[in-house]
Amino acid sequence: MNQRTAKLMICIASLLIGCAVSVVAQDRGPVILDVEISDLDQFGVATRVGDFPTGRVSAGLLTESHNVGNINVDWFSAGTFGQPIDNRHPFIGQNIYRLREGRLEQIGLAWIKHGFLSVNDMCADDPGEFLGVGCFDVYGSFTNSNRQHLGPRSEINPLTGYWEPLGSHFDTGEVGYPAAFPGDGLRSHNTNFFPHDLLDHRIRFFDADVLAADTLSDLFMEGFYVVANDIDIENNFANRRLTGTPPPDAVSEWIFATSGPMDQQPLIDTWGDAVTTASPATEGKVRVAHRVVNLGPDLNRYEYNVFNMNLDRQIESISIPIGSGVVPADIGFNAPLEDEEFHYSQAPWTSAVSGGAIQWSAPAPNAGNNEEFPNTIRFGTMYTFWFTAAGSPVEVDVSLDQSKPGIEGALTAPVFAPCALLTDTNNDGVVDTADLGLLISQFGTAGPTSDFNDDGVVDTADLGLLIAEFGGSCS
Repeated sequence: MNQRTAKLMICIASLLIGCAVSVVAQDRGPVILDVEISDLDQFGVATRVGDFPTGRVSAGLLTESHNVGNINVDWFSAGTFGQPIDNRHPFIGQNIYRLREGRLEQIGLAWIKHGFLSVNDMCADDPGEFLGVGCFDVYGSFTNSNRQHLGPRSEINPLTGYWEPLGSHFDTGEVGYPAAFPGDGLRSHNTNFFPHDLLDHRIRFFDADVLAADTLSDLFMEGFYVVANDIDIENNFANRRLTGTPPPDAVSEWIFATSGPMDQQPLIDTWGDAVTTASPATEGKVRVAHRVVNLGPDLNRYEYNVFNMNLDRQIESISIPIGSGVVPADIGFNAPLEDEEFHYSQAPWTSAVSGGAIQWSAPAPNAGNNEEFPNTIRFGTMYTFWFTAAGSPVEVDVSLDQSKPGIEGALTAPVFAPCALLTDTNNDGVVDTADLGLLISQFGTAGPTSDFNDDGVVDTADLGLLIAEFGGSCS
């Protein structure tokens, strides 16, 4: 007889013999629903397609959750075949990253894992449909890569933790998007095997992307939980370093070992010169990190990472102010390939330099390829941007435009970007009377420093450029 059953029998016996049962309410303070990720381990390869080193690999990882709040948390299974689908459970995300030239890049991700049956370790509660207060629940790498429990990330609202079962992947099965037949709210998808291929839905990455890491110890896994009404999403994320051992032959698998302890924060928080949460964060959190790498006198590489923690509205473009004299080169972009949700475009973001800013944006979806949505930064996903330029690094605000409609406008976050004022002739970081004096002294000549438009003479056109920047500063 467990503790809960014993308590219930005592209460029933008291009622039967006519005893007064007094229930004294205890003031436990505010109700707190808070689930943390308490362990991250066992990055296990499942299958591969194609021979090493030109193939693609699927994997899963172990995650453990811990109820650190003061109420039970719903942990209901999505249901069995032919039965109504239940959406009262958490969701688990899985990612893999690398360092390349010291730059952090995401190279793979899995569909979202739907939780089921809490084992309730390290507490008095029995296994069941709730994660008890103080209890732990663990899913191994095999379970987290079981396609019976993996569904599209796009079906989840990461801010609210809500999932609509009707018409979902579990409702209509492996029929693609949009559904080939209407959903009825009864589970029709309930298998790990057929009709899945060897890679479907699991963490997926290319051999080449792992081999491109600085070293095979510069790899990382990341896990996170999405829990409805969770008071603190910061402790829902964790990362851990991996070391990869390549396959000994063309058809064997990678072996990954963890290195060091789990770190309970998003991986992006560990990288770069600074990381901040974009503002305002009322509709979800987006992390922005940057790094400035000196390449020589007055030349730097500027790197930026944008990680969507739980913003349902998604990010479709970013804009970074740069000085008018800045000429970016070696402009780059990286995003993990998520080619299973084919209604989302996979086209790389394009860059443009105009209006004193460098912008990256997701191209419009190609309707001819049945794409409905652009390649946005969705939750649990990180995109990387970089360029090289001359100039002095100064603090500016990057602007992040959201894809879905909502309350707030563009999000902003402080980063460093180059400033190189075209008419700052004496390179003191400000356009002022000293620069004007130099222009006047060279007026009507070829001018070694004040022919800003390179037409061979210092004239009123150059004066106009200086006046337009007058008072501009790199501070």
